[in-house]
Amino acid sequence: MSKSFAPIAALFVSIALVLTGYGLLTILTPVAADRLGLSDILVGFLGTAYFGGLTLGCFLVPIVIARVGHIRAFTAFTALATVTPLLQGVVLSGEVWIVLRIVTGFCYAGISMVIESWLNERADNSNRGFILSTYTGLNLLVAVIGQQMLGLGDPAGPELFILVAIFVTISAIPVALTRSPAPDIPATTTLQLRRLIQNSPVAAGAVFGTGLANGAFWSLAPLYPQSLGMSETNVASFVSAAVIGGAVALWPLGWLSDRRDRRLVIAGICIGAAIASLGLTTLSALPFVALAAIAFLYGATALPAYSLSIAHANDHADPGMSVSLSGSLLLLWGVGATIGPTVAAFAMELGGSATLLFAFTGIAFALLAAFTIYRMTVRPAPTEAQKETFVYVPRTSPAVFQLDPRGEDGGEDEAAWGEPPPMPDLAQLGDEAQASGEPPVSPAAPPASGSDDPTGRPGS
Repeated sequence: MSKSFAPIAALFVSIALVLTGYGLLTILTPVAADRLGLSDILVGFLGTAYFGGLTLGCFLVPIVIARVGHIRAFTAFTALATVTPLLQGVVLSGEVWIVLRIVTGFCYAGISMVIESWLNERADNSNRGFILSTYTGLNLLVAVIGQQMLGLGDPAGPELFILVAIFVTISAIPVALTRSPAPDIPATTTLQLRRLIQNSPVAAGAVFGTGLANGAFWSLAPLYPQSLGMSETNVASFVSAAVIGGAVALWPLGWLSDRRDRRLVIAGICIGAAIASLGLTTLSALPFVALAAIAFLYGATALPAYSLSIAHANDHADPGMSVSLSGSLLLLWGVGATIGPTVAAFAMELGGSATLLFAFTGIAFALLAAFTIYRMTVRPAPTEAQKETFVYVPRTSPAVFQLDPRGEDGGEDEAAWGEPPPMPDLAQLGDEAQASGEPPVSPAAPPASGSDDPTGRPGS
């Protein structure tokens, strides 16, 4: 295993540095905006801008990679991602920050896609699970480390933004010096949204609903302890408690969902997230430790819903379609995460309280639980033979789904792809993609055989 890990160690170092910086920037942006007197609505727009840029990047970045290759693309994305936090630290304008957050989201999608494509190139059936689990653990660990750096400086000053830029800048060094060969140019394909909704309305509704709620959480949650007069250290600890809760609950919930109707588990965690949201809305006078414990419960119930939804969609997918469906689910989550921050911010502004953020998330999860329970009365649970094993997949870029061991078996994807075609002319490929006028989509999603389900199976 050490021999297979050595060629990609530099890639893990690079992404760890990027994610540490972005973990800090994610919590720093709303806290700094609040300290500078920006309205809740404007802070919501900042969250919408970031997730909008991230979603666009997931499906536009392949054109950039096709034109210039992985190493040049990574260098360009890291250079641009270094400039944006520096400008946030010196240009104290909410309108300018909105543009910068769009660029930041786009760059993060590009950096993630380059790294994940590279990891997939080095993965095979013997190490794919190890690489994905290592990458997953790294995502969760360094995000918490980055968040805890909030207390190292004044959020209203430029120092912490400079620290973010330093982490992103030095992340380019391991990739520039790696001896691991760059991967092939990714292929493109069409997403199967209609097919996904027909196969699994619960999965489609769950990822969109959790995108609404959790997009609002990531964008606005720091304002909740900030409005209660807590220190920057407690603000970071409050958000980190939710991240740790999600990490701790992921695998037990996945194990349980492999042995029960996954929709029952999804409905249960949505009810739990709604209860935690109600607690944070109505019990804000509790001591910090109690609020952090409720935040832990929120993370343990709200954050695993995305991966459980992917597993549920795979239970009803045709063989070999897991990668394509997962890319469609990521798009739905991104759309929800783009909408959620602005809607929640309007509720907070109109109600005059940051606690209304969790009123919004509570309503979203309660509706999602009701819809899931209703669907359980419409269609029976899949048999044990139909169910796939739960695998946690980070919400980064479509390229990460190629690392999912559930996509290893042949079936429709391999029949459609066959042997890799000869390398195209990169400049011509990029020009054709722009001239065609067709929206570029996930590089990780292989072509589907059609838009209608040939099995004739109803949605879940």
